[in-house]
Amino acid sequence: LPPCCRCQLSTVNAPYTKANKRRCRIASNKSEMRALDSCAASLAASVEKKEGLAAAADHLKIGDAHFSRKCYAQAVHSYQVALNIRIRLLGEGALKVANVRHSLGVALLMSSLPEQSGREGPAPTALGDTDKKKYQSAIWRATECLECSLQVRRKKLGASHIDVAETAYFLGLALTQVGDRLAEALELLHLAFRVRCSVLGQNNPLVAETLESLGAAYLKDGNYHRAIQAYAFALSVHQSLKGEDANEVAADHQALSQAYMAAGDHDKALHHSLEALTILRKRYGNSDYRTADGWLRAGRCHFARGDLRLAAKSALRAVHILSSIRELAMDVCALRLREAWTILAEARWEMQDYELAVIATIVLARGVVDSAVNYVANYVAPGQDFAGSTSTASAAQTLAAAAAQTHAASAAQTQAASAAQAQVAASAQAQAASAAQTQASSAAQTETLIPGLVE
Repeated sequence: LPPCCRCQLSTVNAPYTKANKRRCRIASNKSEMRALDSCAASLAASVEKKEGLAAAADHLKIGDAHFSRKCYAQAVHSYQVALNIRIRLLGEGALKVANVRHSLGVALLMSSLPEQSGREGPAPTALGDTDKKKYQSAIWRATECLECSLQVRRKKLGASHIDVAETAYFLGLALTQVGDRLAEALELLHLAFRVRCSVLGQNNPLVAETLESLGAAYLKDGNYHRAIQAYAFALSVHQSLKGEDANEVAADHQALSQAYMAAGDHDKALHHSLEALTILRKRYGNSDYRTADGWLRAGRCHFARGDLRLAAKSALRAVHILSSIRELAMDVCALRLREAWTILAEARWEMQDYELAVIATIVLARGVVDSAVNYVANYVAPGQDFAGSTSTASAAQTLAAAAAQTHAASAAQTQAASAAQAQVAASAQAQAASAAQTQASSAAQTETLIPGLVE
């Protein structure tokens, strides 16, 4: 280049070279800072997410431990904490969120079903208003959790996955309790049955469990034939897996007895109730509340067949067993004793043993647990029927005499009151005083004859 051009070029380019270098260094520093900030934020988020997921996994393990111990309230709390963490970190549609929802739904369901959870307690129909609201709330929450879990699991895993069958089973169980969604419940239980059979084979405890739930749903729906088929299939599976004397076999016999009773086949119902009773007596002896349950079921079947004496004897055996058990909760013992005394009173009334029926009714009305225990101790010797107890016959005669005297006093009072309308006021007052004196004498005599039994 000519000297003038070189001079001009150097004059123009010289200052830009240093400035560009400086600007590049500044830009480089800023970009590095931004990159470092971004990296630090990403690392912090990653650490937070990792720590959060680890914490959720720990809460999940704690919930599983509580669930295995049947501490369902604590399990629900731990599962809820794990669910909140995973939703915040992973989002609603994640499979791990669906897994926690499944666990939470099952825990809520088990907390509301005494017969499913292994706890002893009153049935939902026997609960108070407050307990009914808690029961219904738990069922609704369980249904909502299981429906969300099933939707995600079906999408992520496919309809034939064993985890989908697991959620479908428990959702069907929950919907069976709702009442107005039995058709959906049956569809879900059939899905669980098909998948479990194809994955696990027919001779599997989970398949038998599904069949039992299908039988209960069909029984509630009024389809007794299908219920009997499902229970019979479950019985055959349990017999092949556990043997003839297993608890599960006894439970299936009892379920079949209930289904046959609902269908009106009382002979087959009695057959299965006696099969269950034989197993329970063999496993637990003659002093266990489960054996008392077996006697109660047998008593119902005898009563339905018209075998009133056998019904009364079965109910009385249940009374003897339950009255001797002190470690049971009072409400549990009271429910069973109330049923036993009800069967006893109805059977004796149908047999026209009115005195004994009245005694059983009075004991039933006055407070089942304490009165039943005292009654058995004072009037009925263990192992005897009503007809074989002289003290019971004496008590019946005494009660009959007291009832007759009370009736006579009441009739006299009524007659005095009607006569008072036709006579003068003085005569009416005398008649009323006489009737009052007669009634007081009869009440005192009744209290002397049977102290503490008749008010």
